[in-house]
Amino acid sequence: MAFIRPDRSFPRRQAELDPCPAPHKTRYTAQYPWMNTYKYLQPERISFLTDGLLRCTQPDALNDPLECLPVLSIEDTRQVLETVFSEQEAAILDDILNEGLPRRADWEFLQQRKAELKSNPGKFRDLFFQQARQKLNASIGVLCLSKRWDSGLMWAHYAASHTGFCVGFHRNHPFFRGDGQQQPGLREVRYSEQRIKVSLERGRAIDIDVMFTKSPDWQYEQEERMLFELKDATKVLDTIPYKIHLFQVPTDAISEVIIGSRADNPVAEQVLKFCLAHGLNAFRAQFSDSGVEMLRVAA
Repeated sequence: MAFIRPDRSFPRRQAELDPCPAPHKTRYTAQYPWMNTYKYLQPERISFLTDGLLRCTQPDALNDPLECLPVLSIEDTRQVLETVFSEQEAAILDDILNEGLPRRADWEFLQQRKAELKSNPGKFRDLFFQQARQKLNASIGVLCLSKRWDSGLMWAHYAASHTGFCVGFHRNHPFFRGDGQQQPGLREVRYSEQRIKVSLERGRAIDIDVMFTKSPDWQYEQEERMLFELKDATKVLDTIPYKIHLFQVPTDAISEVIIGSRADNPVAEQVLKFCLAHGLNAFRAQFSDSGVEMLRVAA
C-alpha cells in the first residue's frame, strides 16, 4: 500500500503542464493535491456519487453568524438617511405647492420618521441589514469548498466525525472557472480581523468581498467559494427555515474520492464502485502512526 502525504511544496508552475486534467489522469492530481478543491460530505450524502448534486447555501443558513455581515456605522446611516429624507421632503412640498396634491399625511409621517432617526439611528441600520439579507437569502447560494482534504477538524465537522467522505474536484474544470460574467468562478476566502465596510450611497453596489471575507478563526479551513443564483438550481427541497437548493456538478469535474477513516463498509464500497466505473483514484484517510498529520492510502 502506498501512502500519499499532502504535498503543497511542489512548484505551482507545474500546473501549466496540464491545466485541466482529464478524468483518467488522476495520478497527477493525486500526487499534487493543490490542483484540487475539496468538498467534505456526510455519509448520507453518498447520493452525490449518483446524482452529482451539491447544496449552495443561503448566507443565513451557513454556520458563521458573521457570515456576509458588513460594517455600516451609525454616523454613515444618519448622514445617508438625512439626505434621503431631505429629498423626500422637497418632493412632497413640490407636490403640495405646485400641484395641490393631498400629501399632508405623507409630510407628517416623514417628520415622525426623521424624529425616530435622530433618537435611534441604529434601528434604521438594522432594518437596512434585515431587508438586504432577506433579498440575499432569496437570490444567492454559496458553494463552500476547501483547498484541504487533510483537516481533522473538517472531517469531524462536515463529514460526520470522519464517517463520511471527501470529493476532490479539478479546480480548473470549466464548471469552477465560471463564465467570467454572471458566474465569476471559484474564489479564495480572505481571512481578516476587519469586516467589509459598505456604503448606503445610492447607486453604489455593495462590495462583493463581503461574500468572501471571514474571521481568522476559520482560517484552518482554507476555504474557496462560488456563488450561484438560486433560481438556477437543479433541484429544490422545500425545507424549513430555508429551502435546500441543489446544483449538479459534472462527473468529469471529479478527480478523486477519499473515504473517511471511520466510514463503514457500505460507504467505502459505494465510493470504490464509483471510482472504478469512472477511472478515478480512491483513498482511505488515516492518521500517522507517529504524529497528528493525516495520510491517505490507496483504497
